[in-house]
Amino acid sequence: MSLDQDRSRNQERVRNRNEKQQRDRNLQRDRDRDRIEMSLDQDRSRNQERDAVQDVAAEKVVFIARQRALSAVEMTAVTTYHLKKMKSPKHKI
Repeated sequence: MSLDQDRSRNQERVRNRNEKQQRDRNLQRDRDRDRIEMSLDQDRSRNQERDAVQDVAAEKVVFIARQRALSAVEMTAVTTYHLKKMKSPKHKI
């Protein structure tokens, strides 16, 4: 009987050890998954911030381009006006 009891105790210890190892592996897996999810969330957040900054920068570029285009059109109109004015008979010396 002593051998059977020892065998039974050993089997119980092995089973307990295996269960503990399995719980530890599951805990580690869950921690790893949480860490990866947090990292992905941070990456998404950074990407959203970067996209927002890029959108603002693109809007500024478009605004500046429009302003410059308007300035070019205005300068052309002013230059054309002055050239026509210079050709008028009043300005001839």
